Amino acid sequence: LEIPLAVVEDVADEVEKRNGRFVLNLSPSTTVSVRMLSIADPLIVNETEASELTNSMIDSPRDAEIVAARLAQSSRSVVLTLGGNGVVVADSSGVQHVPAVRVPVVDTTGAGDAFAGALAAALATGHDLVGAVGAGIVAGAEAVQYVGAQPPRHRRW
Repeated sequence: LEIPLAVVEDVADEVEKRNGRFVLNLSPSTTVSVRMLSIADPLIVNETEASELTNSMIDSPRDAEIVAARLAQSSRSVVLTLGGNGVVVADSSGVQHVPAVRVPVVDTTGAGDAFAGALAAALATGHDLVGAVGAGIVAGAEAVQYVGAQPPRHRRW
């Protein structure tokens, strides 16, 4: 959350009023209202952020599934990223682990942003959450193969 929290809260309210889908990437981690968490669809967190929200340790994909299910009790859906171990998706229909794409890692700078951006774009174009997570995984995998936060511009997601 690199813009003032009040702005994010106002946007969340407006999105909800218009029956939109509020995607909340809780990075960098900060304290947000219970109300904002409750309308997140999805709440996107990494292992550290999820651990902080739940006061839990995540040492395995199974731990991540348990934590994501707990977070999904207070958010409409949850996407918990595990880097090379993939992504856990949780919502009212259950919990699913989506494996990572194996690629040579050069630099992880910007991988989370690439993931979140591609996920949000996929949701906006009609993909379901698991399909959107797949798009995010591909974008994140592409991003880690280059130095810095911007891979070559010849790629199209």
